[in-house]
Amino acid sequence: MKVLLPVYQVFEVRLSELKKVQELIEFLILSAVSFLLPMLLGGPQLLVGIVVNLLIVRQALTQKGWKASPTIILPSLGAVSRGILFGSLTRYLIIIVPFIWLGNFAISYFSKLMAHKAKPLRIIIPSLVKSIVIFSPVLLLVQLSVLPSAFIVSMGAIQFITALLGSLLATLITEFEHRNLILKSRSNVRH
Repeated sequence: MKVLLPVYQVFEVRLSELKKVQELIEFLILSAVSFLLPMLLGGPQLLVGIVVNLLIVRQALTQKGWKASPTIILPSLGAVSRGILFGSLTRYLIIIVPFIWLGNFAISYFSKLMAHKAKPLRIIIPSLVKSIVIFSPVLLLVQLSVLPSAFIVSMGAIQFITALLGSLLATLITEFEHRNLILKSRSNVRH
């Protein structure tokens, strides 16, 4: 019996190391996808925004801590580096990137915080908070003539719509996976 204990401990250590490697690989893939997404989708803000918000909320609902950070930060850097979302207005996007990051953090944080509330609340409130966090400073910067007025709609109503639809899709996907896991575990118990 004493011989088996060290073998078990070695096996357990190797499994935990393997899990860390898997988590690192998933993090790196998520980082690459988050950065490249605006370039790969090619531009329509509605499409890019919905997919980015889906990723952010999905990560918030399924991951812990810093693992959601690539989806919060990298999509806007990808958009700036490519200049696809706003064409000639991309230089202004650089000014609002910090507010986009704060908005992305807000939807991530509030999605996690509201995860066990009624479905409409856990979708609407994080989306509303995100759009307010982004829209408020943009509105001020437009009023101060730092940004052109074109940013009012794209950083207001469109942010809310993309956050809402991305949150809805992420919530539905997560619920679907959760139901399938429960059904699978019940099926395994019966056999």
